[in-house]
Amino acid sequence: MKPRVLEILKKLMAFDTVSSESNMALIEYVRDLLLTQGIESLIVKDASGKKANLFASTGPEVRPGVLLSGHTDVVPAAGQAWTFPPFAATVQDGRIYGRGSCDMKGFIALAIDAMLDAAHHTLNRPLQLALSHDEEIGCVGVRRLLDVLHLAPMRPFLCVVGEPTNMQFVLGHKGKGSYRTYCRGLEAHSSLAPRSVNAIHVACDFIAALRESQQQLQRHGAQDSDYDVPYSTVHVGQIVGGKALNIVPNLCTLDFEVRNLPADNLDQFLEQLRERAEVIVQEAKNSPAWPPSRSKPSTPIPASIRTPALKRCVFSSSSPRLIPARPRSRSAPKAGCSSSAWTCRWWCAGRVPSSRRTSPTSLSRSVRWTPARHSCTACSAL
Repeated sequence: MKPRVLEILKKLMAFDTVSSESNMALIEYVRDLLLTQGIESLIVKDASGKKANLFASTGPEVRPGVLLSGHTDVVPAAGQAWTFPPFAATVQDGRIYGRGSCDMKGFIALAIDAMLDAAHHTLNRPLQLALSHDEEIGCVGVRRLLDVLHLAPMRPFLCVVGEPTNMQFVLGHKGKGSYRTYCRGLEAHSSLAPRSVNAIHVACDFIAALRESQQQLQRHGAQDSDYDVPYSTVHVGQIVGGKALNIVPNLCTLDFEVRNLPADNLDQFLEQLRERAEVIVQEAKNSPAWPPSRSKPSTPIPASIRTPALKRCVFSSSSPRLIPARPRSRSAPKAGCSSSAWTCRWWCAGRVPSSRRTSPTSLSRSVRWTPARHSCTACSAL
């Protein structure tokens, strides 16, 4: 590798251009570097002004050029076991290690070097450079650049996209569709989980449908052996849901993508998926819904077991038995217990050695409790 290429690559890899971050520092570095050889650049910013595309050209302006295209953003490196610093170019055993060395700052460094060399030669066609942002999250940035280049008097004669392909020419690409699904449920305390609708469970049912669709595409969908994976693929990349362990979640979102062969009808696939989603929704609606109970208990509440809504436990040295928690107040709850801070709970206390009676760990291992038939609004805090 030429020393200048390695120097440029080290500079490029030092910029943290994960898709969630700005790439302006990298774009400005490339612009200034090209300007040292008299090559001017067109900077096309996004709406926020924090990210930008770059287009540059050297050579005759009257003929279509050869365009070298690459994206400046990289996928995240956080939470991964890197042997070398991810945002640095580490040379070892003839290889360069770091985030983006292959995809695709290595190509960008070579393209910049070619532009700098071309500035000193007489070219039959212009050599052009296009750098985009946010390719990794759906080719978002290049769209605005394409809108600008569409107004240019001449379009490129040839475009080379420097994605890693083991130095083999790749003439095709699968289509891609990215989608977000919202799964809504019915929130409740986890003690009433069977009487609620868990949004995460609904999302899991939908994910199962996606996996079934993947199997159908693999077995019965179009096939093209020119691709490493010769069939269309479905992939769930992110799922978010839930607020706390003791709350049945009422919302869960998941992001999935489809990378389809041209012969597979993506619209038809999505329509089938919507039909499957409707079935899942109906199944969820047929589950026993949990209405907040405001009714009075069916039997009187003995004063001896009334206690404020606090997590407490009474241990017994005798054989396991159900005993009430000790009351902290003699005052009675309001009628129906619908708006008071009282709850009726039976605690199941087992034999616990004295050395472990104050240990929360032993509590979780040795003690179970069963709620009484009546519970009030304050119970949701437990």
